Amino acid sequence: MLPEGYNDAYLTVRTGKGYENERMDFWMQDPDRKVDLPYYGFEEIQFCNGHGDRVAGHYTNWARGRHAGIDDLRGVDNQLPGNKYSAPQAWRTAVPEELHSTAFVEDKTLEYLETHAKSGTDEPFFIQTSFPDPHHPFTPPGRYWDMYDPADCLPSESLGAKHVDPTPMAERLHKEYADGKRESRVASYAVNENEARESIALTYGMISMVDSAVGRILAKLKELGMDKNTVVMFTSDHGDLMSDHGLMLKHCFHHEGLIKVPFIWSDPDAPDGEAGTRTELLGGTIDIGATVLGRAGLRPYHGMQGFDVVSAERKGTPPPRLGMMIEEDEIPLNANSGVFTRTRTFVTGRWRLTYWMEEQFGELYDRDNDPLELVNLWNDPSAKADKALLLEMMMRERIALDDMAPKAVLGA
Repeated sequence: MLPEGYNDAYLTVRTGKGYENERMDFWMQDPDRKVDLPYYGFEEIQFCNGHGDRVAGHYTNWARGRHAGIDDLRGVDNQLPGNKYSAPQAWRTAVPEELHSTAFVEDKTLEYLETHAKSGTDEPFFIQTSFPDPHHPFTPPGRYWDMYDPADCLPSESLGAKHVDPTPMAERLHKEYADGKRESRVASYAVNENEARESIALTYGMISMVDSAVGRILAKLKELGMDKNTVVMFTSDHGDLMSDHGLMLKHCFHHEGLIKVPFIWSDPDAPDGEAGTRTELLGGTIDIGATVLGRAGLRPYHGMQGFDVVSAERKGTPPPRLGMMIEEDEIPLNANSGVFTRTRTFVTGRWRLTYWMEEQFGELYDRDNDPLELVNLWNDPSAKADKALLLEMMMRERIALDDMAPKAVLGA
């Protein structure tokens, strides 16, 4: 049985041996199944697949080992009484804090650090501590459920504001809401102000739980004396609409709240005066690999597209790029559109330009003068020259990201 929001269309796409390690339905059928290693280069792996209280993977046996009836605590049908929220996908999970997926990720990270410290080895390690939260469904456990009052959680200023030339998808989602035909699964959907406030409050609860776990992991590093030689990087895979333009979730849209993610780099060997500083250097998730390799003193492999942005910032030499490319291909389920949906975005410090291939629709926002992205200038004659220049820059940057064939080495 698949979790809510997944169906055969999802499995049709995510098939093949490369995805079998991650298949939630396989883990639900056999929580003792083995993982093919190495997994993307990792020698050890603990899976925690899914979100909210519907997580599978190695987490399943971990939770069952602590509470045999954990499966009877999951899901909206088993929620605790007292759920006063009307927001979609919000339920008061019966899974306690100590059995939540965030606790599992924390527990396994602490376990590894302690084992490594006891081994007495000087071998370096790389841990990816990946929390499923914050994410829909909105189900923070225990005290994190009502830690924040929705009345204190402000929605985006763009909610309810007039949007000049919005995307066809946004218009469709708002029409579905107005017609009472809104769907709430994994695709984006429209919300009113009260639903937005509730969703934000519950998201803050999930974030606070992750913050607490991260704090205990950092404390463990210090306790073990490992904080003096461990680099800590904090980032995320994406943001969330979180009521931007009256919408929730993420798929297909490239508004600022979605494409801007945290990147915090804490390095015990950082130059004096670097701690607590911020940079306006343009970078993205494509740069994480090269940055980690750079800190390890390793050159990036041939064809690696990103740059070592930490070294670039320290040297005061921005990476040789015209802007950031964002590429998104969505299956029909995720887009709730009936067709595969492709969006391409080019971002500079000032501009965001996006093209929706299947919709044959473009977006252009001057973020310096329109930070809420309410006025789409794609068809505005006054922005014609800027649009042409950005399209050329986008084309050149896209070509620059293509792999070049290895150079031939001539013999003597």
